[in-house]
Amino acid sequence: SPKAATPEARPVEAVRTSVTAAVPVEVGRVTHHFGQLGVGVIAVESAEISLGDTLHFRGHTTDFFQRVERMELDHQPVEHVGGGQQVAIQVSQRVREGDRVYRVSR
Repeated sequence: SPKAATPEARPVEAVRTSVTAAVPVEVGRVTHHFGQLGVGVIAVESAEISLGDTLHFRGHTTDFFQRVERMELDHQPVEHVGGGQQVAIQVSQRVREGDRVYRVSR
């Protein structure tokens, strides 16, 4: 019956949406880490980064996820940045030069 098919279709659609949203997009690389400030500088190469995005920092000894709560461009707070810019992002863990940065959710 049509009523039985509808509830099954909704969870499948929800699963597709969440899987699609979790596909990582490489946005750039870490160029510097300011340990005392808890800040990593990212050279944004392609996609953009916005406040609220979840980033995945991945390197030889680095592997953690971080929600973007604050970022600055030229010492001024910004809400989003695009390719070709270097942005400072507050990070909860140490990042290292050359670590790759992926956006995993918006």
